[in-house]
Amino acid sequence: MKQNQTLPVELSCDNLSLLRDLTLCSDNILFTWSSWLDHGDRNGGLVNLGSLLHPELSPSDMCIESAIVQLAGRTLSPPAQRLVDLILAQA
Repeated sequence: MKQNQTLPVELSCDNLSLLRDLTLCSDNILFTWSSWLDHGDRNGGLVNLGSLLHPELSPSDMCIESAIVQLAGRTLSPPAQRLVDLILAQA
């Protein structure tokens, strides 16, 4: 890889069990929510590398930009609207 080249996305998936298994059985690095790693036993074997990086990265360097996208003129289902409301309340 060239210096400063963007890393390719290998897999994007919302199945956390699949992502855990894939990470543990491969050379992949998993970028996920830190709260997901806080569930200890459920994620046995996964290690948060953030604290092991030297030099340390600032909290802003560890953030991943994201967006909520909705089709124009369409309303969300009640579960989708609830999820958006929860995300916005925590963001």
